[in-house]
Amino acid sequence: MKFIYLRFVLFSLLSVFIFSCSNSQNTKLINIDSDTLKKKINKIDEDVIWAKDIEPEILSTKIENHEDLKSNITSSVQIYNVLNTNKNRVYPFIENFGSLNDEYVSSSLRTFLDDFFASIKEGFSENCVKLFSNEHLFSYVLFKNDIQNKWIEFFDEAQISFTSYLIGEPFYFEDTIEIPVRLYFDSGFVYVTIHILEKSGYQIYQIDINRWERENE
Repeated sequence: MKFIYLRFVLFSLLSVFIFSCSNSQNTKLINIDSDTLKKKINKIDEDVIWAKDIEPEILSTKIENHEDLKSNITSSVQIYNVLNTNKNRVYPFIENFGSLNDEYVSSSLRTFLDDFFASIKEGFSENCVKLFSNEHLFSYVLFKNDIQNKWIEFFDEAQISFTSYLIGEPFYFEDTIEIPVRLYFDSGFVYVTIHILEKSGYQIYQIDINRWERENE
C-alpha cells in the first residue's frame, strides 16, 4: 500500500513538472512570436516613404483668439477650422421678397428710412413730403393715394394701422439705391420697392407697390 502511495506521489510530481515545462515553452514561443511580429512592423515602418508636410508651420503655430470667438470659449483646432470654413454670413430669405441681408444698409440710410416710415405711421405727416425729391413730388402723391384708397378696397378698413417695416437686401447703382421693403399692418402686408437718389444725402424719387397680402393668406 505504501508503495502504491509513493508511486502516486511521484506520478503527481512528474505531471506537475511536465506541465510546468510545457507552459514555459508555450510562453516562450508566444514571446518569440510577439517579438518577431514587432520586428516586422518596425521594418515596414522603416521602409515606408512618408510625404513631406505641405504646410508644416500650421502644426506649430499657436492658435490665437478669433474675432468671432467669445472670450470664454477656449480655442482649439476643431473650433478654428469651423470658424474658417465659411466666412460669408448667412441671412434669412423670404420667398417672393428676397434676402434680408442688411449688411450694406448704412446707419445714415437706416435713419432716413426710419424717418420716412415714422411719417407714414403718423398719417403721412408734413415731414414725409420733405423726404422726396422736389422733381418727383408726384411720386409722393401717387404713393399716398394708392395706400389710402387701395387700403380700403383691399382690406375693407377705413383706418390704416401701420405698425413696422422690414428691409430687404438693397441694390446699389451709380447714384441710386433700390430697397425692397415689407410694410406691416394689423391686417396684412404691403410689399414695396423704394427708389432713392444718392447725391447730396438721400431723396426718394419713386415707390413701387408690388403686392398686397392679407395676414391669413
